[in-house]
Amino acid sequence: MLTYKRRYFLRKKEAKRFLREIAEKENIDIINFLNLKFEVVELTFNHFIFLINGHPSFIKSDIVFPTLINDYVLNQFSTLTVDMGAVPYICNGADVMAPGIVKVDGSFKIDDLVVILDENFSKKIALCKVLYNSIKISEKKHGKVAINLHYVNDKYWEAFKKISKRT
Repeated sequence: MLTYKRRYFLRKKEAKRFLREIAEKENIDIINFLNLKFEVVELTFNHFIFLINGHPSFIKSDIVFPTLINDYVLNQFSTLTVDMGAVPYICNGADVMAPGIVKVDGSFKIDDLVVILDENFSKKIALCKVLYNSIKISEKKHGKVAINLHYVNDKYWEAFKKISKRT
């Protein structure tokens, strides 16, 4: 479990550098984030949560990725829609398997981040790193296709709750 260590503001220069790196790496539009207040919440085990105007927006562990509540950024990502049978497993941290995928939206390459949606409500349930490109995933019938990085009710989700109580 991740625990809170400290919280501090990021300088504008550092915030812009951070946003530029994310924009280049993930090919996303970050213009709406410029000139907003950036805070960093340092957690145990070298994990960080970046808050933009008080809202958890990005996570840094081994890599930097958006939170599931950062709709502006997530709406720019490709998606994999999974059947309802896969949802409880993915929401418990399981990786995404090919038989559970019912729809592939957008094009992506190996190691890109994709948003996982449930079939019935199209809710964002996870953010994953894909092991294959979009064409291969559409063709695959078995095996693991994406590694689960962040999902509903994971350790980061719990940290968001604690952070918002402190605000």
